[in-house]
Amino acid sequence: MHNRRLCQASDLNGMPGLVDINFMRMNRVTLMVLVLAAAWAAPMLVAGAASETDGAQVRQLVRDWADAWSDGRFDEYLSYYLGDFRGQHGSRAAWKEQRRSRVAGRKDISIDLGPVLVQFNLDDPNIARAVFLQSYKSPTWCDVVEKTLDLQRTPAGWRISGETATTRRRC
Repeated sequence: MHNRRLCQASDLNGMPGLVDINFMRMNRVTLMVLVLAAAWAAPMLVAGAASETDGAQVRQLVRDWADAWSDGRFDEYLSYYLGDFRGQHGSRAAWKEQRRSRVAGRKDISIDLGPVLVQFNLDDPNIARAVFLQSYKSPTWCDVVEKTLDLQRTPAGWRISGETATTRRRC
């Protein structure tokens, strides 16, 4: 049984009992869906200092961020990032201009999110990570990505400090 893990069914659906899962036979997407399903069924908090409210705030920020993006509300979209965020660009100005051209005033973007798994840093509950599947559609592009947002609590609330995406499927 070296390639199996017995886990509490409550990890998956809140019901007592054990479930026999063969992780070696799962591909990464299936495993991610399983993890996200567990997050949907029972919100996961890993830090004692983080609360359920913190998790709810992070999930709401992610939904609001996606709504601002899909509605083309660039200034609001930008406000969800730390002031020095620059993505994979050399400067904040370069990142901001690239995002402005892809977000500002757009009404033809559709963004759907899967369940959002929130994890908190064990040493610092002011640092969190949100992981979810994101479906993006526009007239010129369509994909599904596994998105990871690193977040930091600020006096103004949670803000995005890092962002990565791994393409799962092009439409």
